[in-house]
Amino acid sequence: MLSLIAPDDAWASTLHALLSAVPGPDGGVPPVRVALHPADLSRAPHGARVVFVRPERYAYALNLWRPNLVHQRLQLILWCDPEGFALLQSQAPDLTSWISSRFYLPPKTPRFVEEALAVAERLIEPLTLVGPATPPPGFAVWPGDVEPDTLADALAAGPVWVEGGRDVLDTFTQLAVWAESPRHAIVLHDPPVAVDVAPRLDARPCPWVEAAALCVGQAPDDPGALAAQLDLDPRALGLPPAVIPEVVSARFYALFLGALNGQRHAELAKFLGLHALAARWRGGEAPRVDAPTPDVEGRWAVLGPLGVAPPSEPGDAGHRATPQGALGEALNEPLKALSDG
Repeated sequence: MLSLIAPDDAWASTLHALLSAVPGPDGGVPPVRVALHPADLSRAPHGARVVFVRPERYAYALNLWRPNLVHQRLQLILWCDPEGFALLQSQAPDLTSWISSRFYLPPKTPRFVEEALAVAERLIEPLTLVGPATPPPGFAVWPGDVEPDTLADALAAGPVWVEGGRDVLDTFTQLAVWAESPRHAIVLHDPPVAVDVAPRLDARPCPWVEAAALCVGQAPDDPGALAAQLDLDPRALGLPPAVIPEVVSARFYALFLGALNGQRHAELAKFLGLHALAARWRGGEAPRVDAPTPDVEGRWAVLGPLGVAPPSEPGDAGHRATPQGALGEALNEPLKALSDG
């Protein structure tokens, strides 16, 4: 029996995919099941690998059920967060005494988050990201009150990640500066408001138990597996987007489209209260650059919703995020334990 302890459920799809691919001691790959209730263990095939999600919810029942592990020869993996594992230890000491290996996993950005950020970067689009998240490698990180000239210089050099902001004026300014010369993507992380020109994506994966409940209709035999295969993606599960104030402004939309087409409406910027932007634009037209032009007549490309990874230390303003290593490697040791029997 193994215990995997993670800060959230962002590892679900990676874990399920690897369990379904890594061979066991006999060279074959056992069946993989996701258990949400003790009854699911009884229905699991003989010798299966079973991930029990949030076992602390049924600590007493699992404590009594543990002899069946031997009869069914199950490879049981207890999936907990730190608080849940502490509760399981206190309420099911006999069960936890059977744990042969315990592994703590680091925070992870869900796959659909990485894919959405990659699409935004490739298509050179603005993106609003709501919820705990970390900038991908190569993005310059700036605070929400970054000055327009500084932001423009950063965007000329590469993709930019903007943290927060004071109010709607900061968000308007950031998007207008991007529209001046859309050479690289801009991500607005936890801005004070959402503006429709920048798609809004939720950085929180649905909790595995809740996601499984939403998948019962499509996969009654193993809804937890389907939830994992969907990466706990809120949009794939039909959940509404993250709640954040939305601002719809026809004047800002005109300002934004004008900037995309090389027009600097300084007086309109001043009317909207974007004084730093107005001052920048009064200084003369910024030079145009050869860059892909977004489809201003239609909607922006549809990006997948984003998921959870606890925020990193902010670091110095303007630093570019660097790779932190392949998080998939964190599962190597527990998977080796399963393979070795």
